[in-house]
Amino acid sequence: MDSMAEFDETCPLAEGDFAAVASIQAHILEDCPRCLLLYTIARSVTDAADIYIQDAIQAYGTSLLVIREGRDNEDYKVWDLFAAADSPKLVPDLQHRVLVGDFSLRESLVRAKTWMSDCVNGHDTCKPSLAGSLPKRVLDVAGNTVRLVETDGQSEDYLALSHCWGDSRPPCLTVQATLARNMREIPWETMPNTFRHAIEVTRDLGFRYVWIDCICIIQDDADDWRVEASKMASIYQNAYLTLCAASARSDDGGLWPAEAVAFSQAVHIEHAGMTYTVYYRHRDNTSAAHFSWVGESEWSTVKEFCPVVSRGWTFQERLLSPRLLYFSQGEILWECGERTACECCFHEEDGSSRYMAQTRVLGDILRQMVQSPSQEAIARYWHRLVSFYSQLDLTFGKDVLPALSGLAKVCAAVRPGDTYLAGLWRGGLVEELCWAVRDYDGKSKRPEVWRAPTWSWAAVRQRVWYPKDDSVQTYTRVVSAWTELAGPDPTGEVTAGAVVLRGPAREGVIVTGPGATFDVAVGPLTLTCRSDSPPDATVSFGGDTKVLCLRVKTAGPDTLREDFILVLLEKEEVERSYRRVGMATPSTKESEECWLGEECREMEITVV
Repeated sequence: MDSMAEFDETCPLAEGDFAAVASIQAHILEDCPRCLLLYTIARSVTDAADIYIQDAIQAYGTSLLVIREGRDNEDYKVWDLFAAADSPKLVPDLQHRVLVGDFSLRESLVRAKTWMSDCVNGHDTCKPSLAGSLPKRVLDVAGNTVRLVETDGQSEDYLALSHCWGDSRPPCLTVQATLARNMREIPWETMPNTFRHAIEVTRDLGFRYVWIDCICIIQDDADDWRVEASKMASIYQNAYLTLCAASARSDDGGLWPAEAVAFSQAVHIEHAGMTYTVYYRHRDNTSAAHFSWVGESEWSTVKEFCPVVSRGWTFQERLLSPRLLYFSQGEILWECGERTACECCFHEEDGSSRYMAQTRVLGDILRQMVQSPSQEAIARYWHRLVSFYSQLDLTFGKDVLPALSGLAKVCAAVRPGDTYLAGLWRGGLVEELCWAVRDYDGKSKRPEVWRAPTWSWAAVRQRVWYPKDDSVQTYTRVVSAWTELAGPDPTGEVTAGAVVLRGPAREGVIVTGPGATFDVAVGPLTLTCRSDSPPDATVSFGGDTKVLCLRVKTAGPDTLREDFILVLLEKEEVERSYRRVGMATPSTKESEECWLGEECREMEITVV
């Protein structure tokens, strides 16, 4: 049915634009159920006098109430409107949805089994295959006991768990002192709620094995940890299904809440001799709880509702898994290569690009990277993954590279012959060096514990980005580059590294800063540089601090062409050895004269 067919020409909502609440209130007297519906809910969520209301059914394909305070205010809030299943609808385009919040494991797992069966039997993209090889250790949950078992890598189906550890360190963790006990039996009372729930779900779905990182890896054995952590890509790729504790901030939180969650509010509306119950919920909170792709300003809301998406380790776990079952606030959600679904039907009905699930978008980037025949395109996809990953939280800064190693291995498979260097790729290293800090929150500084060379984005504790990948001309070449690995994993933790670069360079003097930016006087030009970090114990700018400006490349269209200039601070103890402190991107036209004359010279330098 055409939703607009229910409007008469005098309805203030008929044009699909914002209407003053007073005009909507007046039109209720004309027996307009739509005005009655929107006015009633608007007054339930705000008592502001000067508000404007829009019915966004045309724009979004579902019943949404949009409210803004003041005619010219660009800020607005959005609410989903719906009716419970099998209940009468006040207006025809009000959709039926399942009410969630009072979690029923039995009913939820019935839906999960349907989604899983549809995926395995009908989705070509998800590439169902024979059972994957079991990881070195898994939990055997058959019967009424739970025990850790070592495998021979035999082919068996297993589940994996993605979760936030939090601050808890439960007694079931496997360390050298508990390994033998855990191999015999893991006492139920030693396990936190999230692990118990994961075991219950594994059994109810008909599986025998589940992989939980902190039990299946010996936590105080550095060698075992490095070896097993390096296998993350295959562990999650081969898992039949990954269970995700989306809303739990720690392992004590569980997969589902201990008490019912008030996910929606209800209003009861009298019209034409009948009582209609209509439910509403704030759209931003709903989007966040469904891991939807919201703007950067809503990132804090996403982290509040689903802390799992803010953790560095869970990033690759979610992207590498072929199928994910999320346990969110009051309901379960499903994601695979071809489908995003949830119990309340939010994703089924609102699967447009505006509200596409976050993991689905990032997963598409990963798939495009793997399938691309172009090395330039592969590099761009990698940069997008790095940019998102770099904003995520890690309990231990040294994990910045291990927590991305699974995705790095996937990328390495489509970059044959290339070498991975602390988050960058040797084959396009000139481009790879041109990252910049994107979001500066005033808190960032170089980690107290060294974790990567200064030329790597992994050295900073802040979100980074690659401003332009389309080089027009490169001026600097890589003479050599190396990293020293902490263990056998070529994509894992590093203990040292350096790049030797040769290109046009010129001395400059820091004249203002440091902070989010600082200014460098280079001959007749003052460069505004993005700081990699504010000053700390390792990088401190005094008055008239001299730096070296290395012209790396020029990029961008003709009218917006920019130079990319590495700003380097010389290490006092080693001549011509530098550390990176920032990046400048002036217009090429503006900076061209800096690179003319005797002050600019070809130099070979080492950056560590």
